Amino acid sequence: MKFQTLEKIPSYIIGLWLGDGYWWGSSIGLTNTKLHLIQIFRNFLETLKFQKERVKMSVYTGNGNLTSKDKQYLSELLNIPENNIKSYKFSKGDRIVYILYVNSRPLKRKFEEIKRNLEDFINSPESLLEYLAGRIDADGNFELNKNRIRISYTTKAEAERDAKMILNTFQKMPKISYYSGANEWILEIVGKDWKFLVDKISKLVKKGDILAQGHRQLVP
Repeated sequence: MKFQTLEKIPSYIIGLWLGDGYWWGSSIGLTNTKLHLIQIFRNFLETLKFQKERVKMSVYTGNGNLTSKDKQYLSELLNIPENNIKSYKFSKGDRIVYILYVNSRPLKRKFEEIKRNLEDFINSPESLLEYLAGRIDADGNFELNKNRIRISYTTKAEAERDAKMILNTFQKMPKISYYSGANEWILEIVGKDWKFLVDKISKLVKKGDILAQGHRQLVP
């Protein structure tokens, strides 16, 4: 499979993947605890015409087991074969963690290329807003009543890169802080001066979609 243009991958998907991406060997995918975000990534893979037999899923639960009913539900929801859904024990708590991925070196290289040249890909106000919405859904939050957005990052360089893109696009610099307890960097925009941006991004995030779509929750 060949990817001719960067536009093949939406800015929202890049933000989501950079926040909660999965890559291993020749595999590329998404790790998340929210099933509706996994479904969004699955829908993206469908636009690339991958055969459903190539899409795989790992599910980590407290006891490492999935019922046949759970597998059937996931198979139908995500349009992948039940045999491609594997369950494992999650040793860090009772929450459920989903990993959806596909083995594709060309797609993995394309994601890596975009990551290296992110500023070239996020090249308009619209694409930046969509990208930030993906980052928020992956690892952030927003409070409309406080005009606040917070996004967490593993490294300072990642946070500074996104802050610079926001500055270059909207002529305002977000605040960056380090939280030693969580060992993470936080990009924060807050206050009345940011209301226009918070309002725009809040319309693009997908955190509430699970309620609208009526997904049932698996039991850990």
